[in-house]
Formats: sequence, C-alpha cells, structure tokens
Amino acid sequence: QSDTDYQKEIEAELQKVDNSLSPFNKTSIISRVNRNEKVKVDEMFTEVFQLAEKISGETNGAFDITVAPMVNAWGFGFKNGQDLTPAQIDSILSFVGFEKVALENGKIVKQDPRVILDCSAIAKGYGSDAVARLFDRKGIRNYMIEIGGEIVVKGLSPKEQKWKVGINKPIDDSLNV
Repeated sequence: QSDTDYQKEIEAELQKVDNSLSPFNKTSIISRVNRNEKVKVDEMFTEVFQLAEKISGETNGAFDITVAPMVNAWGFGFKNGQDLTPAQIDSILSFVGFEKVALENGKIVKQDPRVILDCSAIAKGYGSDAVARLFDRKGIRNYMIEIGGEIVVKGLSPKEQKWKVGINKPIDDSLNV
C-alpha cells in the first residue's frame, strides 16, 4: 500500500495511450494514419501494431485491426448497420486484411488508402499494462488495475490474500439488464 497519490502519473500514461491509439481522438496517431496523413508512429503504436500483427498471424487472421469498415457497415462500430449484399461485402473486404498494411521505417504503408486501423480490441488491455508498468517502476508490489473490464493484478489484495476477481452479474443474455 502506498500513501502517494499517483493520479496525475496514471492519467499521463493513459493520455499517451489515447494520443497514440484512440480512434476517438482526432489528433491521435491512429486517426492521422486513418486519414492517410504522413505521420511517424511512436513507440507505443509500433508495439501495439506488432503485437496485433503477431496475434493476427497466430489466429490465422481471426484477430485483425483492419476490420473497422466491415464492423461499421454491420453496425457494430461508429455507424448504424445496414443490410449488405454479397457484392457490398466483397467490395469492403477488398480493403480489409492485415496483409494490406505494413509498418516500414516508422510509417504505416497501406496497399489501399481505404484501409482503416482500429486497435480498440487491444488498446484498453495495453492501457492497463501501461499503468502496471508505471506501478512496477514505482516499486509498488501489490495492485489491481481495471480499465473498462481489462484487469491486471499483482501481489496480494489489501486483505493480504490472493486477488479474487468475479463477475458481478453473470448472465447468458447480455441485453437482459
């Protein structure tokens, strides 16, 4: 346990994640990449991109940070969904796929300018890990971090026991409130 308030340092770590990876932040690196601006990516972006690329390979493409256009077309992302014809799906799929994007000399190179990157499936977990690394640097040995459902624990709980993590309201139907 620490009497030191790390709020500002935690917020600074999370701001770095936001500045690099948030598609909701119009000035973030990922937003600039998605607008096809010439931008040199930072170390955080590089690390997450390479991790996403590795996971994509390990899952035979099931995990893919280029699927945002398809996600949006079906209404799971930023836009309302629509009924798509097979031709529309094929059209969107022509610019979806990790093989259509690469990181070369600190810059993202797209085979098609319509490729959009979205690291939302990995960024919250990365943010939790970034705060954990901050705590590790500060010598904090016992902590629990939770950011949007992503959890990192280390050491023991305040009761000096192993951490217990549970689901408050486990249900099969996520729409059943």
